[in-house]
Amino acid sequence: MSFFNIKKEIEEKSIALESLIKKCEEEKKKLFLFKNNKKISELEKQITDLDGEISELEHKLNSQLEMKKTTGAAVSKFGSFAKKHGLKTCVGSAVAFGAYCGYLYVKPLNINGDQITYRSMIESFEERDVQSDEYTPETYERYMHDLEDAEAHKNDIFMSDEEKLAYIDAVSSAYDSLEPIPDKTALFAALTKASKYDISAYTPASAEEFQSAVSKMQDVYTDSNATKKEVAKAEKSIADAYLLLTLKADKTALLELYNKYSEFALDDYTPSSVKKFNEEIQGTKKLIDDANISQDKVDKQVQEMQSIETLLLKKADKTSLKSLIDECNGLDGSKYKSGYSELTSEVKSLATLLNNEDVSQEEVDKAVSHLQTTRNNLVEYIVNVYRINMNAVLQSNNHVGNDWSYSRYYKNESVHNGFEVSGEPGSSVSVEMGITENDKSPDTGYGSASITLENGYQTSFEVTVREDRGRYSGNTATFTVYVTVTYLRQE
Repeated sequence: MSFFNIKKEIEEKSIALESLIKKCEEEKKKLFLFKNNKKISELEKQITDLDGEISELEHKLNSQLEMKKTTGAAVSKFGSFAKKHGLKTCVGSAVAFGAYCGYLYVKPLNINGDQITYRSMIESFEERDVQSDEYTPETYERYMHDLEDAEAHKNDIFMSDEEKLAYIDAVSSAYDSLEPIPDKTALFAALTKASKYDISAYTPASAEEFQSAVSKMQDVYTDSNATKKEVAKAEKSIADAYLLLTLKADKTALLELYNKYSEFALDDYTPSSVKKFNEEIQGTKKLIDDANISQDKVDKQVQEMQSIETLLLKKADKTSLKSLIDECNGLDGSKYKSGYSELTSEVKSLATLLNNEDVSQEEVDKAVSHLQTTRNNLVEYIVNVYRINMNAVLQSNNHVGNDWSYSRYYKNESVHNGFEVSGEPGSSVSVEMGITENDKSPDTGYGSASITLENGYQTSFEVTVREDRGRYSGNTATFTVYVTVTYLRQE
């Protein structure tokens, strides 16, 4: 079969296929009413068979032209289009395939062949019942614009395949995007109810949020291009808006507590506890002034205010502590063998507590108890130890002698000079000294004195030695004994 015969047969079969497709479309419209798709199945089978015949003819045509590569591109292009839009929109991939192949290769010899297919495809959209009052203005105007644009090129035999595909694709897309005008009756009723709703009993913030939500839904209602989905969402949003409303809180109980404690006398309480108390009062005042506060927060603050007095801590009575500290400061540390350094250290540390206005009575009582224990743990020395020095000085000597020896006595016992004596401070003891003339017939004189055990104490007494034999019998020598007392230690 010659090239031109194959081309002619393709065009004839394409026209026949177009006719079958139209019939199939008409039967599909009837299907909605009669629920019978038997005839449609038969027509679709005929379309499929005819499509196969056209494909075989095209294969022969391609072989003769040796343009398999170019034909493959056309097949791919229209195959994608058919897959995307289906039989209803595309009018049939087989028709497009056959018509376009004819146009691609023999357009100069057959000007109207493929244009018939393009017109048929556009007319399929024109036959559809698309009314302006059934669809949103925006989608309807887009569809009509794209359809009119495509219709304007129905007789343009010089259009390229790409241009035809673009026009058909635009019309198909606009048709699929047609948005039916939604029923806004329920939305209108909801908006009417919301606009009349009494929101005076609710907090200003929640009322404002409610009104803002209703206003947004009003915009949907007035939007002529609003979709059914948007209208349904708006209806739900109005219902949800009621949940945003928060009733104004009853602050009666809170106000009573605030009035009671805002004038509370605080002089007897510690500064830090008074500060916490006042902070709680100030926080309560903020809640009272907050028009948007919830009832839950008010009730919680009422509970806090009912126990607010527990925040206050009474100032401690430090009289006993101060008295004990003064007593400890008056002690003579030299009288104590142990415990005095610990006592002074504790007294020093308590100065901070004594000056702390926030200290509790419990802390003060504990400090008194501990300081008293430390005071009781002082260990006093049993006695003081003193050194006693007794030195004799010759005052006069009337030929009694020139060589002397000295003997010192304490409690009738002989002691050396600088002997130690233990006793209570201020107590009295007796000391004695014997002075002896050293010759063949020694003579001795004695003297004694009562002394006071006190550091730095001094006294003196006289000792007289009388000659008992010889020509100087009756003569005397007089000595003054000087006594000094020096404090050494305590034991």
